[in-house]
Amino acid sequence: MIQGEHEGVLKTGTSTVGITFDGGAVVGADHRATMGHFVANKSVQKLFRIGDNL
Repeated sequence: MIQGEHEGVLKTGTSTVGITFDGGAVVGADHRATMGHFVANKSVQKLFRIGDNL
């Protein structure tokens, strides 16, 4: 990487993982919401039930 190539780039992200198996699936995510480098909320709901089997 060239020095200064990514200056001013704001990195944001989240941690989410999903695993499937013969009996179903498991999904998990973190709870934090960010605004730039600031953690805006530490308890955001990111996973939602969309049905009895999903």
